Amino acid sequence: MSINIGILGGGNIGTALCVELTHKGYNVFLYTSKPDSFSNPVSLIDNDLNVTITERIGSITSDLRKVFDNCSLIIITMPSNTFVSLNNKIADYIKKDTKIIVLPGTGGCEYVYKNLIDKGACLIGLQRVPAVYRLKEYGKIATISGRRKNGLHVSSIPVIDKEELTKLIEELFGLEVHILKNYLNVTLTPSNPILHTSRLYSLFGNSDTVESLYPVNPLFYGEWDIESSEKLIACDNELQEIKKALLPLNLEEVKSLLVHYDSNDDISLTKKISSIASLNTLQSPMIKTDNGFKVDYSSRYFTADFPDGIVIIKSIALLCGVHTPMMDKIIFWYQKMIDKVYFIDSKTFGKDIVECNCPQNYGISNLADFINYYK
Repeated sequence: MSINIGILGGGNIGTALCVELTHKGYNVFLYTSKPDSFSNPVSLIDNDLNVTITERIGSITSDLRKVFDNCSLIIITMPSNTFVSLNNKIADYIKKDTKIIVLPGTGGCEYVYKNLIDKGACLIGLQRVPAVYRLKEYGKIATISGRRKNGLHVSSIPVIDKEELTKLIEELFGLEVHILKNYLNVTLTPSNPILHTSRLYSLFGNSDTVESLYPVNPLFYGEWDIESSEKLIACDNELQEIKKALLPLNLEEVKSLLVHYDSNDDISLTKKISSIASLNTLQSPMIKTDNGFKVDYSSRYFTADFPDGIVIIKSIALLCGVHTPMMDKIIFWYQKMIDKVYFIDSKTFGKDIVECNCPQNYGISNLADFINYYK
């Protein structure tokens, strides 16, 4: 196999994938802002298979032009708060028929990259990442575990041949592929945008200031509690109401988190989430100080999952006329903590909404236009 693949982002996912895909025979061009921090070869510890893979990557570079000149298949692993700046850098390099896979395909990427789609690129999004990827040593060693046993759910804009898309994703990730009816099934996935944000609100919602200190750093998943499940279920219910308001579109794969986690209520959901082996040792996004632990508001848990996660879902709710009282509480707490105004009240955008990847910022200002975008 001699297919060239460009991987954008040298973090958890990008580092792991560059080794895994090189091992499968692809010629990988890894884009990172810090190529000098990478060793070559790079290692991947596969905890599922209990093996370690070490591979020499074809190219590790900070030159985006080099990646796009050589690759017609691109995988973006960078966080959603980089989408706009990345788009500005790569717009001139995009060729017709370039395939761009976003992992995961949420964060408003289909709005930000609409100009690339208009130029003939195909945007491919996965509802969730294929596995849990973690860096063990930056630029040198990554780990993979918890591959999705139920496979990957995928869609694209524009819609491409089902067999072609299935074959591509299966070959890349080695997992069963389920093709979704439309890309909105990816966008509205009840995953990190409500999972992370409801947990963070449960943990830190009583904070009065970003400088508040805590005696311990709780396990984010391993110590998941009933309060977190109650807030998550409330957000999930609100998202399901948004789904109902978009009935002209087939959104059957926007499944409730209770269904996803095979749970019936807050008690069973708490037990399920806290027992996920690949996640239950992860701590919360906090910084250790001499006097305790401080919340790390610069963490992706905040910078990605609020402005380009739950805020996007809320913006879609506004298009649909759906009330979201729990999401509102979470958003208003966060914007108070970081001194932003995404929303003035439950129905009105604030001055800082321009920083978010919402459809309204990309010319989609009413429900009819929104639905038509996904048909």
